[in-house]
Order: sequence, then structure tokens, then C-alpha cells
Amino acid sequence: MSEGKGIGPIVGGEARLLAKLLDAATIRHRVIASNLANASNPDFKRKDVRFDEALSKAIASGKDVSRVRPEVFETGERVELETEMGRLAQNSLAYKTWAEVLARKLAIIRTAITGR
Repeated sequence: MSEGKGIGPIVGGEARLLAKLLDAATIRHRVIASNLANASNPDFKRKDVRFDEALSKAIASGKDVSRVRPEVFETGERVELETEMGRLAQNSLAYKTWAEVLARKLAIIRTAITGR
């Protein structure tokens, strides 16, 4: 999300950060779903998403988080159903958390603007 577009100018850097977290969680969900769908294929190697470390570095250095992109990569490992299901549950919880934080932030702004 760039400045001048979307909700970024209204709610600032926190909204950009939350949007990036939601985007990464969405991509991670798709990757995990693909891993699960291909679990019975013996030649399939699980995939994962690199994002958190790059985001942390961008935040620590004061760089624009909107430039950080999730990267899908092959791990070389086989898919383990129980592990992937755990990752799916963890990712779903993270997504719900970030979505709720963003919704509350927007509700505060709406209240400030409308007075109710």
C-alpha cells in the first residue's frame, strides 16, 4: 500500500504494517493449503513463506514496510500432516488477530470522525 492510496494516509504506518501482516498470512495460508493438498505425493517438497525476518529488519532500520514482500520457497522437506495442520491453525489465529486489530483501529477513527 503506498502513500496517497487506500487507508494508509488516514491511519498511518500501523495500517501499512497490519496490511502487510494480513497479506503475508493470506499467502502463507495458500502455501500451507497447497502443502496439505500435495501431502500424498512422494515427490512433493513442502513450501514455506519467508517474511517475518525481513519485516523485522525493515522495522528496526526504519525502512518502509510496504516494500517487504513475502517470499515462497521450497524447503526440501516432505509434508507432515500434523505439522502442517498446526501451522495452519497458528496462521489462522495470526490472521484473525491482525484483522481484529485493524478493525478496532478503524472503529476508533470512525468514532473520531463521526462522534459516535
